[in-house]
Amino acid sequence: MSGPQLIHAQNDWGLKLPSGKGENPLPAATEISAPEELTVLLKQSPGGLSKPMVQIGQKVFKGQKIAAPAKNTFGSFLHAPVSGTVTSIIEVNDSEHIKRAIILANDGLDTVHDDCTPISNPFQRSPQFIRQRIAEGGIVGLGGALFPTAIKLNPAPGIKTLLINGVECEPYINCDNQLLQQYPERVLSGTQLMLHVLGAEEAVIAIEQDMVHALVSMQAATDTLNDPRIRVVSVPDVYPAGGERQLIEIITGSQVPHGGLPADLGVICQNVGTAAAVDQWINAGEPLISRMVTVCGNATTASENCVVRIGTPIAAIISTLQAKDVSRVIIGGSMMGVTAHSVTEPISKASNCIILSNGEHFSPAPEEMPCIRCGDCVPVCPAGINPQLLLESMSTTNTRQSEALGALDCIDCGCCDYVCPSGIDLTARFKIAKQTIWEQHLLAMRAERSQQRFADHERRSLTASNKERATLDAQTAAFHDLHTNSKGALDDMLKRLNSSTPDDAALKDTPRKNDKADD
Repeated sequence: MSGPQLIHAQNDWGLKLPSGKGENPLPAATEISAPEELTVLLKQSPGGLSKPMVQIGQKVFKGQKIAAPAKNTFGSFLHAPVSGTVTSIIEVNDSEHIKRAIILANDGLDTVHDDCTPISNPFQRSPQFIRQRIAEGGIVGLGGALFPTAIKLNPAPGIKTLLINGVECEPYINCDNQLLQQYPERVLSGTQLMLHVLGAEEAVIAIEQDMVHALVSMQAATDTLNDPRIRVVSVPDVYPAGGERQLIEIITGSQVPHGGLPADLGVICQNVGTAAAVDQWINAGEPLISRMVTVCGNATTASENCVVRIGTPIAAIISTLQAKDVSRVIIGGSMMGVTAHSVTEPISKASNCIILSNGEHFSPAPEEMPCIRCGDCVPVCPAGINPQLLLESMSTTNTRQSEALGALDCIDCGCCDYVCPSGIDLTARFKIAKQTIWEQHLLAMRAERSQQRFADHERRSLTASNKERATLDAQTAAFHDLHTNSKGALDDMLKRLNSSTPDDAALKDTPRKNDKADD
């Protein structure tokens, strides 16, 4: 059995963090039973809200479509994770804790919908058919971005490499490591299906160097499959080497151009979880209704990976794992995770990790001090941004300068926060800067569209006015021609009428039929 090739990174960005992957193989993942009630969020992709396809009181089956992407958006289909009844549809937020969602009551039967059938001989089907099927399965990027997989798999000229991202570099997160160890065949099958859709020449499965057992498992499965298009490589365990653009830079030695896409380098990147989800939908008939989630933290007895239905509240996971004295819940890893408002928040397609803390797990955030211009944040930034200068541009609210300094290239990795001796929450500020820039772009686009609509209206009005004037001019010219040509004829007619009319005196002497006789 040949070993995976080690790719030596040519960059010096990022951080060396304790990965927590462990030296021993991972035990089998724990299956979390579906709770009595599930909350399926309507926003589970960057394209905006999906539109409900069901009504309150409607019976649904496991795997049935319950929401569809809005027209002309990068949304995704949503499916019922259980069979049961739609009890509520929340389409307007009435507080920051209640999100737009479809609420399902679980009937406990898990009756599967008729649409959930495997595709026989998928490689004999057209790439367009498989791509459309992937869209209907609600498959999105499970690395965190949630971009619809079918859109990224749109065949384009020059795509040579499908890059399967198994570089799980953020501390605590272990769900991709679990997939690679427990279900390598699913990852490989999904990879082959995506190669079929893309028509790419090769697939590179990249795994972090310290994920030793994942590398062994994946390499063994690849050798057994013996598909010459697919190879496994390992990359240095540097955070955030798992970022899409950062991984492409490590593998290819080239950077995705500013404002460009990985496709510009002939590469399409997909997560290992996405590959496994494609396999489960095409070959097993199960749409994206569950995912692997790492559950860890000092409120649990041990870190473990769980298979959880989409829409399961965090409280159900806490109950199943018998976590004690949970005072804080973080959705995501220690670097990029966000604090949950409540344990009633549901698992979504983006939930790769849940950290359960009893209050002693995390030290309090240090008090922020003024920037001392040490420059420690500059070399660690994987996006090549100067966080120090970007922070200064924000202090003057110069959004144009912030954009020029690369604010939109920030990937929210938190490396600058980690090394900042002043304890400045740089990532949170850069998120605000990006939001402000996008809002200004949106306002500018709206203003441009408004100006275009006004210009179109003025053009239509001028065209109508010119057409009306031309019609009136034509009518006036015709009348003038008629008047000029018939003037002589009218004069002759009037002379004839005058000559044939008796004089007034003759008319007075002529008795009339109805006149009475004089007395």
